[in-house]
Amino acid sequence: MGISKRMLIGTAITGGIYFVAGEFLYRLLLNKIPTPLLVGLYFLGLMIFVIIGIKIISTTMVRTSKGYKDIVLRCVALCAAILAAGALLEFVYEICFKERVTAPSSYVFAMDNSGSMETNDPDYQRYDAIQGVLENQKPNFQFAVYTFANSPKLIRPMGPVSDGTEFDLEEPNGGTGIKTIIETMYEAIDNGELELGKNGKILLFTDGYATDMMPILGKASLNRVLEKFSNKGISISTVGLGSPDDELMDMIAKKTNGVYVRVEDADLLEDGMKQAIDSNSDRNLLDYRSKVSYDFIFTVIRFVAILLLGLLLGLLKMYICEPFLDTRPLWLTSVICSLIAAACVEFGMNKFGLLPQLMRFFMCVLLAMGTLKTKADYNSDYHNLYEQHR
Repeated sequence: MGISKRMLIGTAITGGIYFVAGEFLYRLLLNKIPTPLLVGLYFLGLMIFVIIGIKIISTTMVRTSKGYKDIVLRCVALCAAILAAGALLEFVYEICFKERVTAPSSYVFAMDNSGSMETNDPDYQRYDAIQGVLENQKPNFQFAVYTFANSPKLIRPMGPVSDGTEFDLEEPNGGTGIKTIIETMYEAIDNGELELGKNGKILLFTDGYATDMMPILGKASLNRVLEKFSNKGISISTVGLGSPDDELMDMIAKKTNGVYVRVEDADLLEDGMKQAIDSNSDRNLLDYRSKVSYDFIFTVIRFVAILLLGLLLGLLKMYICEPFLDTRPLWLTSVICSLIAAACVEFGMNKFGLLPQLMRFFMCVLLAMGTLKTKADYNSDYHNLYEQHR
């Protein structure tokens, strides 16, 4: 009698519930285990939740269900398959066109000087941290220092360490113009006023939220500037103190192949800056990606990966639901939902800078959803085919 709304809504809710568990798993294990294994476990968890969800939903639809005799074996085999597929596809996504890391030729420090710094760093330890980062560099190593509040200011032009590492400081005042300082630095680099050399790196430090950005459109606009940095091979690593905008700092870093480091106290700034400026980020299927050469290939890999994983989930739904629901609409809807899920992650998150957690939520819901028809729509020939193979 049409689409089974109970199964459709129930599996969508299952995907939403798994998102919470999956997000916990992702954050807990990121950078602690190999990323291919983490991605494989992420999608394995989704499949296990789908199995449990469908079994619970099915008990509200039919009293008994004579499924395939080897349904447990089939589910175990599919769980193993999605674990292996997720890990393999992530490995391909990471290793493809991986660029060699080379030593930086210069540093640019962009230091927050907004009014809140009077409270969070009253002793100007952020500037002492710069001295610590530079102390082991050669005399001819180049660096520059910007400060930013309502507007940016170049307080130490690009030049060698041998020219001195001291610079004039100003009293903290005003807002936190994060987007403005990033745009200013790019304009200076693009017109030749700021020369970073072959492998310059930028370190941006802040303690708060941007006061010069609209909530959604601002990120999309900033994302376009970050892609320009990535195209030039310039990474921006970020350091947050106190209560910064973690999502924005993470986006800035990952979109330019940098890393984000958060410190709770100004005393830890030097260690945090050293960690941030010496590290590079790795891409993965579930998060931001910096723009690189042949970027369209990574778009294709991400779409193919999520499509294949979605089809494995579709096969699972077919095996479990075939005794009591018409599974024929499942393949088309699995393809459509998988492609939309891939678009959320690739374009929503990576292109427009939308919240990664929100995009992963939509991905989990779309991949878990099962669009099936009620048993009444089965024709006898299809039911007989199932009976012959169960």
